[in-house]
Amino acid sequence: MMERPLLQRIHGRIGRTSSGSTAPPGRQAALREGEAGVFAFADALRRRGGMTWRTSKTFVSIGVAMLLAASPAAAWPLRSQGGAAPVVLLHGLLRSSSSMLRIQKALVSEGYEVCNVSYPARHHSIEVLAADYVAPAIARCFAGSTAPIHFVTHSLGGIVVRQLAKTRAVAGFGRVVMLAPPNHGSELVDEFGSWWIFRRIYGPAANELGTGPDSLPNALGPAPFEVGVITGDRTINLLLSAFLPRENDGKVSVASARLDGMKDFLVIPASHTFIMGKQLAIDETIRFLEHGVFRHDPPRREESQRARKAEARPESAADGQRG
Repeated sequence: MMERPLLQRIHGRIGRTSSGSTAPPGRQAALREGEAGVFAFADALRRRGGMTWRTSKTFVSIGVAMLLAASPAAAWPLRSQGGAAPVVLLHGLLRSSSSMLRIQKALVSEGYEVCNVSYPARHHSIEVLAADYVAPAIARCFAGSTAPIHFVTHSLGGIVVRQLAKTRAVAGFGRVVMLAPPNHGSELVDEFGSWWIFRRIYGPAANELGTGPDSLPNALGPAPFEVGVITGDRTINLLLSAFLPRENDGKVSVASARLDGMKDFLVIPASHTFIMGKQLAIDETIRFLEHGVFRHDPPRREESQRARKAEARPESAADGQRG
């Protein structure tokens, strides 16, 4: 049988999140059942001489990693201390929750309680993704909470949150920041959506993101929540950009990112693929969650960090004087 230290490390990975918070019981049970099969198969091969101890450790590590990655909507909050405001992160198409880790860490450092949701974006329609994966994940993250929930989304995630609002799957919305959302679809879907390889790679949700009047993004209507949109005007794919209006981020035009009813709109020098990792986007996301507006002449990263610290100093000084 596997050595106890290896078992303990893997049990810990299954039973807890990377931040130390406990994973949902249902997820633990499902993964432990799969884990048992991985261990049994590895042990059987090793006993028959088909696998060395070193190889069996590698086999188990890969097997458990695949189980972790395959668990549907494997979402739970990275918890901060105190009664922090809840924030849900929703990634884009062909991405996972790991693409939102930099924003997640920044929000936690600002005191927010973050639920970074992974959902199988390639495999279902937007309606199914919202109802069967994202909404249940949010319910698990913030079970028992009655506080309004903020959202930060990238690309497809912005359409998912609009679908959640339409079906009232979330009890109370706080502020929403959308990064590079195709709020009026993408001309790339109009151009390539009928290609079998496009459908194979991107799945059914992508084909709902056309620019026609009956496409899902256009049918969802104006924002029913307080929302700020940040989009980019830089591209890393000149070929795709050739099929888009002049101002675009390589996947979505600047015009398409706009949403009727939005409270603020900001264009920054970023591409669609990497906008959620840009410090400027992160700083402005936090600003909107806190104040409901963007800074329209954004300072450089160092200046932005100094400004946030300076804003906090008067309150600290006043508290000292009152005490």
